[in-house]
Amino acid sequence: MGIATARILGRDHRIVLADLDQGRIDTAVADLAALDIDATGIVCDITDRTSVDALFAFAEAGGHRIRAVVHTAGISPQMGDAGKVFDLSQETDRTRDRYGRNLFGSSMLIARRLVEGGVPFISVHFD
Repeated sequence: MGIATARILGRDHRIVLADLDQGRIDTAVADLAALDIDATGIVCDITDRTSVDALFAFAEAGGHRIRAVVHTAGISPQMGDAGKVFDLSQETDRTRDRYGRNLFGSSMLIARRLVEGGVPFISVHFD
């Protein structure tokens, strides 16, 4: 689910991947690069504050600022089709306008769609 999410969000945003395994990061970054998606990655344990601080420092050192976090650990592809969940073109103009046609509004709308898809835990972080 994480790489499917990165493929969709990477159409419009630079992606910073975080995982516990450098090999998985390297494979995912290469897969995204083949799709012309600007992605990089770092080993990060999201349960460790120092590791998360290093993730933010890594992004900032590359001249970027993390504006949103999509946490997909523990989310299974069987919980829904990421392509459908993240395809906001399926929403009516009225719904898109009510949520806001910006990063925050889109993030909240995607969170709602994840809940509807059966994802048991959603965390939206926004700056």
